Amino acid sequence: MKLSSVSSRGRAWVGAALVLGLVLSLGAWWVFVKTHYETVLDNWSAPSAQVSADGRSITVSYVRGVCGKETSEMKVDETAARVELTVVTKREITGDPCPAVGVGRTTTAHLDQPLGDRKLVDGHCAHPDWGTTYACPLH
Repeated sequence: MKLSSVSSRGRAWVGAALVLGLVLSLGAWWVFVKTHYETVLDNWSAPSAQVSADGRSITVSYVRGVCGKETSEMKVDETAARVELTVVTKREITGDPCPAVGVGRTTTAHLDQPLGDRKLVDGHCAHPDWGTTYACPLH
């Protein structure tokens, strides 16, 4: 009997242990290290909408939190009768405590045609497939 020889059953257990260790390590990285994000559709204040002199730019105000990194963009949907603006925010989810404090922010949309007599619409409740909405009525 050789002392250095390992049975095929022993090699299988060593291989299984290595795979299990790798899976557990990746799982721990996913939970504790990897940054997670949430996409949120923010409602904006209609009275705050500021239209540029040429009618092609609209700046709106909305409120966001103060925790983690966030980036926002404005999605624009124009028709002959209306202009729908949706503020889409990608925010970092952290495990850190976060105060429930809102900060006013603004973002600007650029239109293909001047706003004119078209109705200005907040689209944050119209696109639940784009992200989470917190201020929409349940259907």
